[in-house]
Amino acid sequence: MALEPGDFVKGFILSLEQQKRLRCELRQPTNAHVYRRAAALLALHEGRLAREVSALLGVTRQTIYNWMSCRGEGEQDLNLEDAPRTGRPSLWNGELDLLLEQTLQRSPRQLGYVATEWTAPLLRKQFSLLQRPDVSGETIRRRLRRLGYNWTEGRYTRQLDSKPN
Repeated sequence: MALEPGDFVKGFILSLEQQKRLRCELRQPTNAHVYRRAAALLALHEGRLAREVSALLGVTRQTIYNWMSCRGEGEQDLNLEDAPRTGRPSLWNGELDLLLEQTLQRSPRQLGYVATEWTAPLLRKQFSLLQRPDVSGETIRRRLRRLGYNWTEGRYTRQLDSKPN
């Protein structure tokens, strides 16, 4: 196995405090991502090649180098957690809230359904027929809760004192 440039991470040394913290993380992991990062950093510290570590953990070498950057300048600095992310923008908007409210005011039978009450899957189907964004049943349930609706006795009812968020 021939070494490629960058396979060996020369001079990657962890302080004793950092090593101790990483070994503690391996004994009592907080989550899988942190565990993998801790295992990778310890392996690099012990002289393993970046290529070996990346193959072992099923990530790219670039990922290994990115994880190396979580080590700060100080003895204690070692951030293994994921950075916060904004996530995918919501497809839901005020127009969809209005459509949801208008749909709930009509009976499903008026729109040709066999059902007598609206359910999240049925609302999802209705949105699809109206060529609205494909949203999950859970998204519809979440929006209904935000609008003050509860699932009670087999149907959605609105709390009298509740106002939409």
